[in-house]
Amino acid sequence: MAINPEHLLTFVRVAQLGTLSASAAELNLTQPAVSSQMKLLTQAVGEPLLARHRSGVRLTPAGEGLLPHAVAVLRALEGAKHYARGCTAWNSAC
Repeated sequence: MAINPEHLLTFVRVAQLGTLSASAAELNLTQPAVSSQMKLLTQAVGEPLLARHRSGVRLTPAGEGLLPHAVAVLRALEGAKHYARGCTAWNSAC
C-alpha cells in the first residue's frame, strides 16, 4: 500500500497536538476523517503508529520512527509553496 503524503501531514499534526479531535479542528477535517487517515497510514506502514490513552494519543516506537520523515515532507511542501509564490534567491521581497 502506498503512503499518502496528506496522511503524513495529518500525522504530524496529531503527533504535535496529541489528540485526533484537536488535529481535526486545526486541519478543518472531521475527527472520523483524521481517524481514517491514521488507520490508512498505519496499514501502509504495517505497524501501529499511535497508542490511545486517557487524554489523547501518543506515538508508538514506529510512530516515533516515522515522524522525522513526515516532518521532512511537511518542510518540503512548505518550501515548494514558498518557491511557487516567487520567493527565490533573486526575489528578496519574500
